[in-house]
Amino acid sequence: MIDAEIGETGIRFRASEESSAFVEALRSEYATELRQRAEWPAKYLQAHSDDQLAALISDRIGRWAVEFQGEAGRPLP
Repeated sequence: MIDAEIGETGIRFRASEESSAFVEALRSEYATELRQRAEWPAKYLQAHSDDQLAALISDRIGRWAVEFQGEAGRPLP
């Protein structure tokens, strides 16, 4: 259900043609709410360039690494 495309800039993943039918088959309240919540990140990602997203990820990963480490640089229990 996921297609991987390998190119000069790396690997890109996208939903395959089958994934849309699978998602539409999910009719539970949870699936409906999940679909609604997925709209925001999809729109956000479409509105930014690859360079902007790379900078955002780099900034966030650096911050998250600190948040998940203790004072001695070891992962928190």
